[in-house]
Amino acid sequence: MILSYLPALIGQKSYDCQGWTGELIIPDEQFYNVSNWIANASAGNSCSVTASDTCINLYWKLQAGQDQWAQCYMILPEPVSLNNYDIFGFDLHGSACESDYPCHKEQVVEIKFEDGSQQAIHTRMGEDGILCVDRWIDRLFFHKYDDDFSIPESFNWDQIHVISFCVKSHPWVDSPEADSGVFSFRNLVADSTGGWLGTSELELLTVPSDTLIAIKQNALDFILSRQTETGLLTTWAEGGLSWLYGQGLALKILALEGEWDEQYNPINEYAEAAQKLARFLAANQQDEGYWPRAWNSFTGDIAVLHEDDGSIWMGDFPWMLIGLYSYFKKSNDEIVRGSICKGLNFLESLIDSDGKFHTLHVPSGERIPVTSSEAYAAAICALLETGENELADSLISYIHNATWDSDLHYWREGVYSDRVVLFTNTWLSLLLYEKGYEQISLDALKLTGALMYTCGPGEPCGLDGIGPIATWYEGTLSYIAAGGCGSNLLFNTIRPFVNEDGSVPHYNDTIGSTAGIWAEAWASLDGTSWLYYVTAQTSPFDVLTPENDLFCDTGNSEIFNLECPFLIYPNPCSNSFNICFHHPLTGKNSITITNNLGQSLIKNDLDAGVLNIRLNISDLKPGLYTIQLHSASGSYCKEFIKE
Repeated sequence: MILSYLPALIGQKSYDCQGWTGELIIPDEQFYNVSNWIANASAGNSCSVTASDTCINLYWKLQAGQDQWAQCYMILPEPVSLNNYDIFGFDLHGSACESDYPCHKEQVVEIKFEDGSQQAIHTRMGEDGILCVDRWIDRLFFHKYDDDFSIPESFNWDQIHVISFCVKSHPWVDSPEADSGVFSFRNLVADSTGGWLGTSELELLTVPSDTLIAIKQNALDFILSRQTETGLLTTWAEGGLSWLYGQGLALKILALEGEWDEQYNPINEYAEAAQKLARFLAANQQDEGYWPRAWNSFTGDIAVLHEDDGSIWMGDFPWMLIGLYSYFKKSNDEIVRGSICKGLNFLESLIDSDGKFHTLHVPSGERIPVTSSEAYAAAICALLETGENELADSLISYIHNATWDSDLHYWREGVYSDRVVLFTNTWLSLLLYEKGYEQISLDALKLTGALMYTCGPGEPCGLDGIGPIATWYEGTLSYIAAGGCGSNLLFNTIRPFVNEDGSVPHYNDTIGSTAGIWAEAWASLDGTSWLYYVTAQTSPFDVLTPENDLFCDTGNSEIFNLECPFLIYPNPCSNSFNICFHHPLTGKNSITITNNLGQSLIKNDLDAGVLNIRLNISDLKPGLYTIQLHSASGSYCKEFIKE
């Protein structure tokens, strides 16, 4: 028998661009009756249950080791049907850590449904440390198609007899430590996402133009203020590092705002800042063609070369091509041309003919498949910016086919991950809406907007990247830039919380690397860059249109072919400089450096396949020199100055 208190509202709209509501699975009078809950734990562990009019509290204590658990469960008086629902949610409240415990980061939460003989178990293991968050997290969601949901094939969703909440030692931690705390929960709800579909158009901002211009200018001022003498822009002042993604994101902004004269000399402060940053990036590229993940903002030293596992994070790398090529279209700066070519060659070498994308494991040189939809989106944008449209289309086809969820209508986090992630869906929507995926993009935005909606620890409301835990300004602004449902509400809510210096915080909370996110209320270069794009009513995914005929034909990488097939930078130089070849060398090659008397001072033979070399010229006296390339196709010369 289906309990009569379950409202028959399947298919009715329960989402109004301000999150989702859902239907109570168990009525309050039954849910908050402590006598209906039974507590038990595995051997050696303990737990107890208390209740109020608004929540259930599970006091748990687990000993060290694997397979430790403490739970409470309710046996329903009559079975409940959840067959027509695909999204579930509840509110969670963790507890502050005790000094003797490791901050509840080695435990996970399980929610279990039983049909009388089998269990469907969802494990919130993606959010490490979620039990540390000592405030309410509203509408923490999970869905039937989630890869963290273990559901037997023959499970009967029409006959739910038992519902359980469990704290368990983390299955991915080798030796979990002993710990204890309080896990509170309330508002167990379910919904059908089919009732959320139907948005027919993007939501554009209706904010007065003079207001947008003022906010944009303040954001620009902040971005300029983050530039150091090295040319790098500091991501967070507290960290003192310049992370890769933000450099490309902001460089495109500086290029958009920059002005150059007819000889391509920078004539405003944005052009000057763009040149300084772009030339640092061109001079600090790795031989293979990629860039480090982070530098020390003030010294330019590498702080983080690549991921901990030795691979290159492809959610970052393509943004250098986006920023540098946008700058090149405006500045015609020959110093960065070779760097772009080398980076583009590296990117293209990692893409198969069917659109499958790879990264490089640096220590071994092995190509490893990229599984992140976000990384695909960044690569697609870089290819479109550089005119490689056919290759971009192959990546679009591959990642859409691999990650589009036709049940819930969103792009999954990756090829092997079913999580709903904000950047994946805002970035792909920004790209694919213009590629003929209009309704798909609208549906993806609506679903992620509903599930990610949060007020965090208070104002402002907004969206979170992985779960509705705290307001992520950068992600919320990417959603607004994409034209998601409720964009005007979100923007007007965020506006009063823009800092006086024009910046936006990273998050509206300071829980650090907890619950699957990294949340600090620090003024953010990346978030402020997205504020610029929103107020400029564009996005970093809009391809920059050149302002002169020189760059109108960007249909392929032949734009990089010059009469001389190599570049040298920096020039003038001090003790060393880079030589970048537009295409890999073939056959036998050599380079010779001569002085103004024609005397040969340095000669090096070059192997086939070389794209970049660095020469030490510390023994040369200051002056004018010529470098000559001898190759099968001829000899080519360039002059350089040693200071």
